[in-house]
Amino acid sequence: MATSQGVAPHRAWISVNGSQFPVLSGHVEQNGTRRSGTFSVTIPLYYPGAEATLAAIGDTQVAVTAQNINGSGVLITGEVDTTDFHYGQNGTITISGRDNSIKLHNKKFNQTWTSKKTTDVVREVCSQVGLGCVVTGGAGTNAGKEIDDEYNKIADGETGAAIVSKMAEQDNARWWMEGMTLHYDIDPQGGGGVSVNYRKGPPEKADFFTLSIKRNVQAGKQIKVTIESWHTKEKQMNSGEGTAGGNGGPVEYQYNIPGLKKGDTEERARNKAKEINRHELTVHVKVVGDPRVNVGSGLSVSGDTAFDQTYIIDSIHHHFGMGGYTMDVVARNSRGGGGGGIGASISEGAGAAAGGGAAATGGGTGGLQQNF
Repeated sequence: MATSQGVAPHRAWISVNGSQFPVLSGHVEQNGTRRSGTFSVTIPLYYPGAEATLAAIGDTQVAVTAQNINGSGVLITGEVDTTDFHYGQNGTITISGRDNSIKLHNKKFNQTWTSKKTTDVVREVCSQVGLGCVVTGGAGTNAGKEIDDEYNKIADGETGAAIVSKMAEQDNARWWMEGMTLHYDIDPQGGGGVSVNYRKGPPEKADFFTLSIKRNVQAGKQIKVTIESWHTKEKQMNSGEGTAGGNGGPVEYQYNIPGLKKGDTEERARNKAKEINRHELTVHVKVVGDPRVNVGSGLSVSGDTAFDQTYIIDSIHHHFGMGGYTMDVVARNSRGGGGGGIGASISEGAGAAAGGGAAATGGGTGGLQQNF
């Protein structure tokens, strides 16, 4: 993926109803941040069959594929949202849409899941809209709140995408689409599928176009999350604490989530602390396009930077056209990839405690209170 290759010759095309149309220019954004991937490509209006096919498109699967010196691969599969026809001597059609998570956005649920894990809920939601689901990294946590010795996750007019994202937030998980399969990755660790190297020299050597790394100093301090939960049946306040990071601080966050047992408050607090700590380092890198990679690949930085390690990819923005084929990659992680260690503790309140909101403390930098 060296810049000495330049932006090598490439080709891209969109497949619709068994036909392939050449792409003049476009972009595809793959996301691992609990939101849909998107695409927008421009094709020749007068290419045989293009106008008639795109004028009549409906509930149809399309795929955008690219090929260059690094190989070939499908960048995104999904459905079309809009088609924009531009008439004239050099007529074009611009086709825009989303990956197959659109199916999660298009269905609302009125349903109760009883005594289920978050991963069970995610799998069932995916199944009901015709998507596969691959879970990695763990079994998930108890979904919903405890009522009469049972956990109930209640959806009242929520979209499938909102339900999956709520489960992912609870688990410190991220999700992304690959074809018709949703990947649900709990407690992501990062990796080195995409690698960049910098040597300061002389001579200076770099296999990227641009590389910048921003450090959020506050997110790199010890993050302390406390979750308090008034349990009606037990008539007591349960409290769980989780920590991550450790370069200074602590920076303290406090949340109030009713209906949880003490073990659940601890688990959720630990997950939230790790999620906040992961925002310590943000990498932006522009490299030669590689259609074989996706947001599940991970990023590694090596050489002569102060931040040589692996990162979790949040997004990849593929750009292709007359200027060549490049990728803008955004990735994050705590410094060292582990946030300086993770801790947790559990406490159990007295029966006389009330179930209202609680104040946050600031650790010298200000905290956050949130009620659910």
